[in-house]
Amino acid sequence: MKEQLGLVVSACAAYGRERVVAAMKYCREMGLYSAVDLKDAAGAMAESEAPALPIPLRLPVEDERYHIRVQKRALSAYAEVACADSLRENVREGAVVQ
Repeated sequence: MKEQLGLVVSACAAYGRERVVAAMKYCREMGLYSAVDLKDAAGAMAESEAPALPIPLRLPVEDERYHIRVQKRALSAYAEVACADSLRENVREGAVVQ
């Protein structure tokens, strides 16, 4: 009992009282009665509510030689290089290659 209550207290400290209460309601609905499940649910709720970090368009460096644009090619260009002569036509026509 002491360990279970300790986990509930640590979940409140880590994720906040309101989120832990919401996690308790979720766990009750799902039939989960372990403090570990409660802490995991609160963590999952916190993770899903956290804003996603934007992907930077440029590297965080000043030197311009690191900001190189790479050429984008169609996958068929790589398929032609990788396939044998007999398989190239199948790839071009969209057939399944085995």
